[in-house]
Amino acid sequence: MASENRHNGGGTGPFNFTFPSIQQSDIKVSVNNTDLSSGFTINNYNSVSGGNVTFSSNTASGTNNVRIYRETEPETLAATFVSGSSIRAIDLNTCNKQSLFVADENTTRLNNLALGNSGSAIVISGTNIADNSITTQKILDLEVKTADLDNSAVTTAKIADLNVTSAKIADLNVTSAKLATDAVTTSKIANANITGAKLAQSSVGTGMIVDGAVTQVKLDSALLAALQTTFSNPIGTVIWYAGVGGAGTPPPTGYLKANGDTIPNGTGTVQNITADFSALYALVGATLPDLRGEFIRGWDDGKGVDANRQFKSTQAELIKSHRHWISKAAGPDDLNFSGTGGSPSQEYGLFADAGNGNINDDNSYPNGRFTRLDPQTNDNGNGSLHAETRPRNVALLACIKY
Repeated sequence: MASENRHNGGGTGPFNFTFPSIQQSDIKVSVNNTDLSSGFTINNYNSVSGGNVTFSSNTASGTNNVRIYRETEPETLAATFVSGSSIRAIDLNTCNKQSLFVADENTTRLNNLALGNSGSAIVISGTNIADNSITTQKILDLEVKTADLDNSAVTTAKIADLNVTSAKIADLNVTSAKLATDAVTTSKIANANITGAKLAQSSVGTGMIVDGAVTQVKLDSALLAALQTTFSNPIGTVIWYAGVGGAGTPPPTGYLKANGDTIPNGTGTVQNITADFSALYALVGATLPDLRGEFIRGWDDGKGVDANRQFKSTQAELIKSHRHWISKAAGPDDLNFSGTGGSPSQEYGLFADAGNGNINDDNSYPNGRFTRLDPQTNDNGNGSLHAETRPRNVALLACIKY
């Protein structure tokens, strides 16, 4: 004798039940193992043949998840007999049905328990279960919740290799104590995936990082920009590089030679270096400053010493206007500081053949002539005369940060 009927959910019904009962109130309904007290109607009830149930809204989809069952009152007698009273057949039958139905319902519950079906009213406590009797096959998928796990129950041996993925780790939960020394290698870190949210405060010690493992591609873009701002020269900085000499001397990493080359407004190749030059382009334009063979002068910037100069403009050489004073000598030829007498020595003195003019008068040389020191032939071998005016200096390679 059946005491329940099950149906696949997903609609409102009607869902039939075909078992007998004593009264309509003994008919119970559950969906997904949750007993309902409302939201449904029992129709066409018959104590012998059953009836059907309709729901006011769609039931949850599932297999055999709509359960209509009988729950006969086991404690209150369906009929009570008193000495001397008449015994009616209907009362005897009702009492027999009550006993029969209760026994049948208990049998159904035991069968459900044995078969692992939900809905059994019998509860098994932990003391009823023998050790090592609950195997993987006995546990439904997804039924082991966090609350079911004892603290410290999931040990390393319980976790399969490669099964702890990023999605399984809550933010800020990987601390130093959770990492073996040298366990985080370059290959374990996806590019740009070490963000601040993944690290607990002060959790990454030197011993946790393999030598050479933190490369530029491992750094978050914001962190990389902060490091470059704090510890690197800003883009456009000019330095003097004392590397290996010669025309083929390369600039240091991150720099270009300041030699007047053209640069793109974006990614390109300049001086055999392929990079994004847009930031430098925004500062200097399409052409690098050409500092080869040049001295650098601080920009006036409103001081007034070198007024009306444009930033990064060039300036030709100049010698400040001045005079050299000499004393009147005893004879005209003595004014020739390179020698006395006739040519050729007189031709290269400060004055030569001055005649009888007054040397204090710039206009009193009718018979004399003014000569010069020849820079190409009259340096007496000491190298102090040439085609330019310059101080002592050291030749270094001018480079600009990109």
